[in-house]
Amino acid sequence: MGSALASLLGLVFTGIALYGFYWVIRLAVRDGMLEADRRRSRAIPSQPPQSGQPVQPPQSGQPVQPPQSSQPAQPVQPAKPTQPTVGADSSD
Repeated sequence: MGSALASLLGLVFTGIALYGFYWVIRLAVRDGMLEADRRRSRAIPSQPPQSGQPVQPPQSGQPVQPPQSSQPAQPVQPAKPTQPTVGADSSD
């Protein structure tokens, strides 16, 4: 009887400890994500509004959106080789 009670109490305390550990990790990850959002928003230089309307700062808890560019994205062109490659001679 005594060993069964000790085993049960061991399982209960292990469960409580794991549940506490879960919340510590969960809060640490949440804080890390919020800190990364704050750093990202500070790294983006603020641009004046182009439409003449004031820019509203993001509310806490909302993700920070990067500023939209007024120019469409251009596809990246591959770099052209400046020197011929070996074996590329086609003067057969």
